[in-house]
Amino acid sequence: MLINEKELVIGPCADLYGANLRVADLYRANLHGANLHGANLRGATVGENVIVTELFAAGPLGSRNETLFLWATEDKAHCVWAGCFRGSGAEFMAAVAHTHDGNEYDKQYAAIYEFFCNHIAN
Repeated sequence: MLINEKELVIGPCADLYGANLRVADLYRANLHGANLHGANLRGATVGENVIVTELFAAGPLGSRNETLFLWATEDKAHCVWAGCFRGSGAEFMAAVAHTHDGNEYDKQYAAIYEFFCNHIAN
């Protein structure tokens, strides 16, 4: 499956449960609201020349009650997509600390990120 149209929108309620998107080109795809539970995204391109090696989704959680997507890339970078936030794991955790500063959401996000780092993308 090749998905590489500019600003392609999949959703807002697309059910991609169990879909095999292995090696799909999802660069610039808007997956907001899509159900990716069980989807195989290993090897999918999520940015210019960025290949996913591990993907983890958790939710709904956090202050916005949305799904948190975390993925590792071929070069072992950790990436996060949460609501309108997209960035590295370090940037995400810094944003969480700034926004939530020790509250229940800070603890939720920290626990999920720690689980991802230690058990999914190790």
